[in-house]
Amino acid sequence: MTDREELALRLDNAAAFAPPGSRWLHWKGQTYTVVLVCLNEETLEPMVIYAHDGLTFARLLTVWIEPVLVGNDWVPRFR
Repeated sequence: MTDREELALRLDNAAAFAPPGSRWLHWKGQTYTVVLVCLNEETLEPMVIYAHDGLTFARLLTVWIEPVLVGNDWVPRFR
């Protein structure tokens, strides 16, 4: 597999998890829409580009999927 094929596969896998256009509920209650997935230029880690209320944000996919501690419970950051 070439480097380009590996990167394309990484992007495809990320997009399968957080498809562009999908809506996600943040644990704090706001709803966000995935705009696209991309790769971080320096690390080549998958990132999720998402929007809410006219603002656009970027978050590493690993952070997107990690749970957060709320009170005494671990909950998904986005669901």
